[in-house]
Amino acid sequence: MTYIPNEKQIEAHCATEQFLGYGGAMGGGKTRWLCEMGLLLSVKFPGNFGLLARQSGPALKLSTQEVFFDEVLIKGSREWKNLKAKFNKSEGLLVLEALDPPSKIWFTGLDSDNVERVKSLNLGWFGIDEATEVAESIFMMLCTRLRRKGIPKEFRKGLVSANPEAGWIKRRFLDQKLGNHKFIQANYKDNPHLPDDYPDLFNSMPTRWREKYLLGNWGAVSGLVFKEFDPKIHIIPYKESFPEWKRFRGFDHGQQNPAACLGFTYGYTDPVYLPELLGDRMDYINKKYDNYPIIIVDRMYYSSGLVSEHKAGIAKTFENIDRPGLVYADPSIWRKDREKIVGDGKPVEYSIAQEYMESPDALRGLVRANNNVSVGIDRISLLLIIGHLFFMDHESLDSLIGETGEIRSYSWKQPKTDDDDWPEEPIKRNDHACDALRYGIMSLPPLRAEKSKLIPYNSFMAARKRAIEDKLGKSVTIAKNGKVIGL
Repeated sequence: MTYIPNEKQIEAHCATEQFLGYGGAMGGGKTRWLCEMGLLLSVKFPGNFGLLARQSGPALKLSTQEVFFDEVLIKGSREWKNLKAKFNKSEGLLVLEALDPPSKIWFTGLDSDNVERVKSLNLGWFGIDEATEVAESIFMMLCTRLRRKGIPKEFRKGLVSANPEAGWIKRRFLDQKLGNHKFIQANYKDNPHLPDDYPDLFNSMPTRWREKYLLGNWGAVSGLVFKEFDPKIHIIPYKESFPEWKRFRGFDHGQQNPAACLGFTYGYTDPVYLPELLGDRMDYINKKYDNYPIIIVDRMYYSSGLVSEHKAGIAKTFENIDRPGLVYADPSIWRKDREKIVGDGKPVEYSIAQEYMESPDALRGLVRANNNVSVGIDRISLLLIIGHLFFMDHESLDSLIGETGEIRSYSWKQPKTDDDDWPEEPIKRNDHACDALRYGIMSLPPLRAEKSKLIPYNSFMAARKRAIEDKLGKSVTIAKNGKVIGL
């Protein structure tokens, strides 16, 4: 065969992780790598069944499938004949009949009908080209199909290729670096087969566009809102919180979408029992901010349903706590946009908040939260940076801090074009626990008196700038939306 992989492709071929990504710049050879990996796994393990896909079926035929049959397993070639390859064009099914038993590769788009068909397959591998076009839920569903018997676990692979775009590829493979995941980044310089003048094609492109598609720079795309969150630092072992600490809650209502009620407890850095709770994480606490409380999220109610169901669920979640504290909730639930029939049969206007405060399971201490989104995000980011916000490793918090939790996928909106400014707001999707977190943090009680001259507690933007500069040892600029620029 004529394939001579470059150094980055070799690294990707040899990686032992189960879930592999390759790509970055245009022209980095990502589609060729993906097709070669698929053929390799199919030939190495007779009887294998693999899926080679892209979101759009027509795009698959014009790109991925064309590379496979024009460069990898060329129709009519010696390799084609030796493998007794047969391709059913209408079904998109390639069968390598010379193997015993034959291996099969299905080329398909990932529209709803085909996804339903995929759910019944036993796959040995799958490959998604241009994976940023595909929903993360489809990727996760395909992961559950990697169960083909006779294929060693280390060779049951989930493969993706992608250019730099915001979304789940960047989050899973580059930001979070999930276990058993690896992404090999390549740019145009890694592909020796490109013409010498290839970079000149990008001379008239916007700078961000060149960074993304010529150099493969993932930093040129928007990403996570809470980049500061590090599960190794901010998730602590579960322990009963100390009775001396005060409590409060943050609440985001939902009916079709989940409602989330977070339980917070807070204290300061001087109690002797704090090392028992945080262990080695004490080293991450910035001593310059001793007047800031240590805030710990220890449990959460998270479910869709009616108000009556939420009240009962919240009561059960916090039933063993004597004084769970005030509940800072989305101000919108105080709108009187419902009607209730009273004793004389006349309807009266009432709010969702009123319904929550009614028996049984009345949600006591319900108050309006401060709903300033940008300031709330900035406060949470600062507390993460200075080591003053932690989350207990409790199963009820999985929807917030688990591997697919909201805090790990909460992302900024992208500009409509590369010439537009970045929108200074997050994407309103899968954010219910993050909203409850923000309502709670925005409603923190007043601080103790400062021990020394420090940045005021209510100047979170200035405090965050100072904390980042302390950490990096250099001056930075903080944009209005809290992003670090000017490095």
